[in-house]
Amino acid sequence: METQVQKHPSLNGGGAEGGVSLSVIIVSYNVSGFLDHCLDSVIKACTGIRAEIIVVDNASTDTTVEMVRNKYPGVALIENPRNVGYSAANNQGITRARGAYSLLLNPDTIVPSNACTLSIDFLEKHPDIGLMSLKIVNADGTFQPACRRGFPTPTTAFYRMTGLSHLFPRSSRFGKYNLTFLDEDAESDVDAVCGAYMMVRTSLLKDIGGFDEDFFMYGEDIDLCYKIKERGSRVYYYPASEIIHFKGESSRKNRLQSALNFYNSMFIFSKKHFGQRMSFFPKWLLFLGIFLNAFFKIIGGWLFKYLPFLIDIVIVNAVLFAALNIKFGSEGNVYKYTEGVWYIMLHCGISLLFVLTFQFSGLYGGKPKTLSEYAKAIFVASLLFFSFAYFIPNIRYSRIAFITTSLGLFAALPAWRILLYPTALKMRTAIARTRKHLIIGTGEKAFRIHQKLQKDREYQSCFAGFVKNDEPITGVPAEAVIGPLSEIELIIEKKKIREVFLALPDHHSFDLMGFINYCLRNNIYLKIVQDMHGKDEYYILDINMSESIIL
Repeated sequence: METQVQKHPSLNGGGAEGGVSLSVIIVSYNVSGFLDHCLDSVIKACTGIRAEIIVVDNASTDTTVEMVRNKYPGVALIENPRNVGYSAANNQGITRARGAYSLLLNPDTIVPSNACTLSIDFLEKHPDIGLMSLKIVNADGTFQPACRRGFPTPTTAFYRMTGLSHLFPRSSRFGKYNLTFLDEDAESDVDAVCGAYMMVRTSLLKDIGGFDEDFFMYGEDIDLCYKIKERGSRVYYYPASEIIHFKGESSRKNRLQSALNFYNSMFIFSKKHFGQRMSFFPKWLLFLGIFLNAFFKIIGGWLFKYLPFLIDIVIVNAVLFAALNIKFGSEGNVYKYTEGVWYIMLHCGISLLFVLTFQFSGLYGGKPKTLSEYAKAIFVASLLFFSFAYFIPNIRYSRIAFITTSLGLFAALPAWRILLYPTALKMRTAIARTRKHLIIGTGEKAFRIHQKLQKDREYQSCFAGFVKNDEPITGVPAEAVIGPLSEIELIIEKKKIREVFLALPDHHSFDLMGFINYCLRNNIYLKIVQDMHGKDEYYILDINMSESIIL
């Protein structure tokens, strides 16, 4: 397989060969924006460490390769012509690793500046520990239980699939899969840790042959931990620092395939490690459980995905029927003026028009929407419906009934979303214009981000100013600078800031993790800005929404 590699001059190369202490291995697939932020945090975390960074790209179709080449020319880049899977790609990186320790890292993570030093020091002091991980949290600061786990033995898998682990999370018997009976801030020996952040001795990693490539995606981290423990080394959870993991970004776009990969991995792991020793346990029951669990999760996912369509169709037709009943109910049969085929066309027509309008307006899925967005879509759909009914005399029942239907839908369609999915409707029309924001930075990046934001009416009237760091002021009006970075918390409190854009220069020395935690504690919206090399566009990592967008 052809690969293209670039050496890393900025991170002091050389290995357990040549003196390299750490090899950071990152497998990427279509997560360019997240990878950019990840690499930036890793380089800061490697300050003072003789390290190399290896990115293995699994045939991404986004700007990943271009971004790494142009923005991080010192990173060793391996380009695969096809997606070989997470395990095989990691093994490519492991083969090239020259450090005494290897950090296996997901691209959708942010690493604090002390993470690598803490991890290496810990392994240096505990030679009997082969692999360790730090505490992993979601973007909102909540703990990710999957960062430390028990092996999915038949009994453990059974407890998890039957829901007993959720009913009795504090039980050492039922809560063994995610070890929910342990304190999240207590260090301990564990069976396995999450593959999002794994620090392992490179010699041990190569000795066990790296990852089992039968695992295309998911399960490979548990299998690796199992093999390490078989060699007599310990696997350890050490929550001395926190890694932010934007869970599942690499597989988000194909949830069905990801679910199938996950359960196939469970099947492979159970068959591989428990096939003989657990012969007393009816393996067919375990595999049936895996299949049924996967089936219902996939079906449930489909139902969840299409439920808004179905609810909208039911509500649209119910409101139309109610409006016609109000107008013609006293006369007996609401539909007595026309044949059955025409009232079927009436209901099908209004359903199709409203659902398609909502779809093309982007109201199904994605980020929370505003009341004004729903109002516009309902208004357009109503106009289309009036036109549809006007040109077909057989369904032209009553203008009053149709107007009543539209008015009812203006209330009913947003209302059910508020009741069932409170976060799906974002009252941004009133809030965003009063969400005061500032930009941290006074350089070119900060100035350009400000210009782009000013094109959005929601941001024009609520800009507080720029916060100065140690870079020269470029393009930013001096009178718009409201204070130094050292007083950022005081500025936020004094100015009543609700949204912050972090637009510092690349590799700037800044306690990012501490600031993220501050923003989360104080309900402040934080967006981290990274520039795209050679383009007037920027990656915006939205910490609160756990997504990366291009501005």
